[in-house]
Amino acid sequence: MTKRIQLIPLLFILLFLTPACIVSPKLDCPGGIGQMLDYSARYCEMVTKKIYGNWEYENGEDIGIKDNAVLTLTLGLDGQLQKTEFKIKSPYPALNHAALKAVEKSKPFPPPPCRNVIRRIEVIFLPKIINRYLASKSPPKTVVDDAFTRYTNGVIFDSRTNLEWYIGPEKCLSFEEAEKYASSLSIAGGRWRMPSLSELNVLYQKEISPIHLNPLFQTYISNVWSSEKKEKKIGETIHSWSWFFDFHSGEQKWTNSLCAIAFAVRNKE
Repeated sequence: MTKRIQLIPLLFILLFLTPACIVSPKLDCPGGIGQMLDYSARYCEMVTKKIYGNWEYENGEDIGIKDNAVLTLTLGLDGQLQKTEFKIKSPYPALNHAALKAVEKSKPFPPPPCRNVIRRIEVIFLPKIINRYLASKSPPKTVVDDAFTRYTNGVIFDSRTNLEWYIGPEKCLSFEEAEKYASSLSIAGGRWRMPSLSELNVLYQKEISPIHLNPLFQTYISNVWSSEKKEKKIGETIHSWSWFFDFHSGEQKWTNSLCAIAFAVRNKE
């Protein structure tokens, strides 16, 4: 299932209380244009949530929709903020100042998931929306959701399989890069490895989130490398492909070129 990115009406934001962003993506993300658009929407949401988390503005509940501020951010491929400009200035100078301050406190931003996907993000600042979003944030340090428990160090425990998971960086990696990442990961004592296809398949939960993963995993890229390889002899040459799990479709796929993200897994002692 793919998403269609469009300008989000403020009335829609008021109804659903979600961070508001407008993305201008490039068209070179692996996985096709539909998946690229999904990457863009989820990356935009991640950046906006980080900014909203640094929001400081007293009251503001009486400020109407027409008096909001909109900032346009231009991000580099490394997540560095290259340019900030007002698309819409609020008639309230303090709100404009608070918007700029929230962006400044949020630097640096995470890099886009693949090259040249995100170049400009528009963030809407309407106090009543931001305040309700902040009020909805879950305060516990350790979060339990169904069979999953996410600890403060980022480790996620699945009580069904007795496996512990750790989510790699939000960027596309080659198979070799993912393999190196998992084996060298030292968080919580190390002993991490790449998951098998069957282990990834157990994580697939249809319609629980846009990419059918428990929300505690907090990733917006659906292709995840497995540890498994596929070899085929063509003529006198043996060709090798790497398997990955596509959480969008719930299918196991193989490739010799596509990049995906890394999950690390280990058995709980």
